[in-house]
Amino acid sequence: MVSLISACASLGALAHGMWLHTYLSRARELHLNHVVATALIAMYGRCGQLAMAEQVFDRMPLRDAPSYNAMIQALAVHGDAPRALRLFHGMAAAGVSPDGVTFLAAMTACAHAGLVDEGRRCFVAAAAAEEAAVEHYGCLVDLLGRAGLVEEAAEAVRKMPVRPNAAVYRALLAACGTYDDLPAGEAAATPLLRLEPRHGGNYVLLANLYASRERWGMWAG
Repeated sequence: MVSLISACASLGALAHGMWLHTYLSRARELHLNHVVATALIAMYGRCGQLAMAEQVFDRMPLRDAPSYNAMIQALAVHGDAPRALRLFHGMAAAGVSPDGVTFLAAMTACAHAGLVDEGRRCFVAAAAAEEAAVEHYGCLVDLLGRAGLVEEAAEAVRKMPVRPNAAVYRALLAACGTYDDLPAGEAAATPLLRLEPRHGGNYVLLANLYASRERWGMWAG
């Protein structure tokens, strides 16, 4: 059943997902299986039905980290950072410890809302809990880059204790293009193109950076 609900989430098949929810409710299985409830929260979140996701979450007799993660991610992706962060901070009072996915969801909410200081605190908390992975560094770079703190973002990449992946370099390159930082952009583009030489979007980001400086020869190359 979880696989069916997850398939509905991936396809955006809200009507089918709601039918499964109705079936489970009538069969009384929803109240016995928090894994199924978590899948429903994720499905409703992916389909933009936050009210339905919250309804399932609120009715769960047992909430664990995955259920909190699904709800926080749904709120974060749809731009409701205040509620996402309230839920994140409320986990401690509920006796639920955040994991790496939780911290990433909270940081994503901060990045989308421009909450730089709060996002930094989430990252520090993730690092202190030994949950900071390359995805968290990528989100930190995105958070700083969106706020125009390109040099701080570049410094975060340079100081990463793990090898940066393409997503990290791409976030930095995108920020450099937005805020016209050619040296940092070229420094990010070199390893990015080495990691993903066939990813067309990377070349578009680099071309936009050169075009902003009217370096048409580099853009054409």
